[in-house]
Amino acid sequence: VRGLRVVLIGAEPGDAIIREIIAYAGGAKDAVYDFCGQTDLAEAAFLLRDAAVVFGRDSGPAHLAAAMGARTVTLMLEPEPENSAQRWKPLGERSWVLEKPLERKWHESRARFAARNLAQYTPGEIVDALRLALEA
Repeated sequence: VRGLRVVLIGAEPGDAIIREIIAYAGGAKDAVYDFCGQTDLAEAAFLLRDAAVVFGRDSGPAHLAAAMGARTVTLMLEPEPENSAQRWKPLGERSWVLEKPLERKWHESRARFAARNLAQYTPGEIVDALRLALEA
């Protein structure tokens, strides 16, 4: 979403997804702030509270952002019944969830299943969800 700055927290420094996000932002140094692995819980809560919108996978920071009252768009990467948004989504009036049905293969690792699920989403779908959250 143009005009917004991206603040990255949580993931391990150097994670491949971080490089993709920076590349998607056009490599603009003033558009992406990478604090991965550099924030404690209180600092993360402070950053999340004031965010225009928080996007992430179903994780502690997504739930923390929703608890802080931030707009959140959460990507549910394990849509099996026991891990679905119906049971585990971040709670709050300003929380939206992206979840597509996908069946896990019997031999598939949890990480591979999450990666295959993530591949179902286009950048356009994610940007549309972020716009919806920002307009609400």
